[in-house]
Amino acid sequence: MTNITKCLIKNDYILCAILAIAFAAAPYFMGSGACPISLAYCLSAVFTFLALLLFAGFTRTMMNRAATDLNADGTPGFVERAMSTRHHVLRIALFIILIWLPVLVLLYPGTLINDTWGQLNQYIVFSDYGLTKYLSDHHPLFDTMLMGLAIVPLSRLTGQWQMVIFGYVLIQAFMTALAFSLTVDYVYHKLKLGPRAALLVLAAYCLLPLYPASVQTVSKDALFSWIYVFFSLQFTEFVRTDGQSLNHWGSLLLFTLLMLLCCLTKKVGMYIVLFSYIIAWAVLQIKSVRLLIPVAGSVLLMGIIMPAVLETWRIAPGGKQEPLSLPFQMTARYVVEHGDDITPEEYEILSRVLDMDSIAEDYNPVSADPVKGYSQMGADEDYSAYLCVWFRQGLRHPDSYWRAACCMLSGWFSWSEYDPLMNMNWRNQFDPYFIPEWVPVRTFSESTAAAYQEFYHALYRNPLFSLLLSYGLYAALIPAFALGTVLKRNTPKGHWLAVLPFFFSLALGCWLAPVSVHLEGKRYLYPITYTAPLLLMWCLYVTKTRREAEKTVSDGHY
Repeated sequence: MTNITKCLIKNDYILCAILAIAFAAAPYFMGSGACPISLAYCLSAVFTFLALLLFAGFTRTMMNRAATDLNADGTPGFVERAMSTRHHVLRIALFIILIWLPVLVLLYPGTLINDTWGQLNQYIVFSDYGLTKYLSDHHPLFDTMLMGLAIVPLSRLTGQWQMVIFGYVLIQAFMTALAFSLTVDYVYHKLKLGPRAALLVLAAYCLLPLYPASVQTVSKDALFSWIYVFFSLQFTEFVRTDGQSLNHWGSLLLFTLLMLLCCLTKKVGMYIVLFSYIIAWAVLQIKSVRLLIPVAGSVLLMGIIMPAVLETWRIAPGGKQEPLSLPFQMTARYVVEHGDDITPEEYEILSRVLDMDSIAEDYNPVSADPVKGYSQMGADEDYSAYLCVWFRQGLRHPDSYWRAACCMLSGWFSWSEYDPLMNMNWRNQFDPYFIPEWVPVRTFSESTAAAYQEFYHALYRNPLFSLLLSYGLYAALIPAFALGTVLKRNTPKGHWLAVLPFFFSLALGCWLAPVSVHLEGKRYLYPITYTAPLLLMWCLYVTKTRREAEKTVSDGHY
């Protein structure tokens, strides 16, 4: 116990205290929408704090030992041989696919989320009638066209919709496995963390059931996430080499392409990659103007080209209400708790963007969709006026805003949220006029999919596995551990920059999402879960580098 506490750092105590408060409060906010400060809550927070400290101390002890003994005798030699063979990245990817294949078959042909059915409908209307006015950038237009082109024409030609969907799932699984294989290769060859670390990452990607369950979904999130892994690897290497990895034109163009794809396939993708890269470019004091090509390309694409495409084709842009889920929830909570405090002028401005007649009844503490809706109500300038009212009301009653935010974020600090799948039959946007009615209905796989779902539930009910399937691990514990690691005082300069995409993805992709619970919250976590092994390996690399620097200083002093 003494050795474990010695490994704790000052950051651990602060982060564990914050997490303990959040973890203890989450069940209250999810259950009733409020968390009273009671004796029961305080005791829960204290015990959670002690448990988190023990967990952090144990994890740091193991990481310190691993950093000291990465290449000890007895390491699995077959890993070294495998990593030195020709085409080893492709072979590892195929091995991962082989491990996933039974799950993909059990869940045949795959799971289409509600949004994807709507996107396929849009593509069919466009391809059949050339009616661009039915296209919408509510979901990224690139995703709609790509998934539609990949599924619809061949399905119609062959009449085998489910087989074509399964083919799409297999291609997506291969690209994801390839990204994971490159992560294993990066850990071994670039970070030089040894065969044990590489084997651990490979085992995680192969054996954790959340990965094949995520890969088999046909969704914009699953499409974006494997591209995001490729970007994260390139960005991490950019930070590790102080920008030297992009000195060659081939590497720079590849990185630029990955940034552009991240921008095209997810609404917040542009902000994640641009914020991360610009901050890293500035902090690392990169003098090469050529390395700003990825920034220029992303701004040109998303600031000029895509708006021109939407305007030329008269495609409806994504509504202004979409990024305002959290502010809208705060306003709804304000109406419920302080409705009499709203002035006539404020009410008139709010009514331009929100349905004020039903907002109190529609308010769901953990989901913004009932209040936010799915389409923009007012003009663009109305949302600017709304934000001014939102700010003034927040100053008057910040407690209401705080409770609304806690409710919305509670799922990310929960151990009860873990749902892996969305049923194939969940299809509010499905239109049988365009797609045969039998397509969303599982045939022989109905029983196997149900069996796999029950297997997943059984794993969660087992205490040995429940932690690995919970939102709280990936959205709170792992980020907090990484933050404590990279912000330690003697961490090598600039190493903290490598975690920026992960934290921007968490903040913009999860914290600002319209829901953090149930099935929807799961898919918002895809980028986080996909890159969690890389983040942990970066923490190990930072620990190893720090210990080597300390040893060098100590030897020199001696």
